[in-house]
Amino acid sequence: MRQANRHRLFKLQHKAAHIRRNFYFRCEQQDTSEPLAKIDEFEKLKALLLKHNKTPLKQST
Repeated sequence: MRQANRHRLFKLQHKAAHIRRNFYFRCEQQDTSEPLAKIDEFEKLKALLLKHNKTPLKQST
C-alpha cells in the first residue's frame, strides 16, 4: 500500500510539473501587462499534493 501511495504521489507531481511547464511557457508567450488567469486543473493538483504530503507549495498569483 505504501508503494502505491508513493507511486500516486509521483504521478501527481509529474502531472503538476507538465502543467507548470506549460503555464510558464504561456507566461513567456503573452503580454505581461495583465495577470494570467489561474489554471483550474493545476489548482486542484496543488490541493491534492498539499493534502498528500502536508508541505506547502508556492502559491500562484
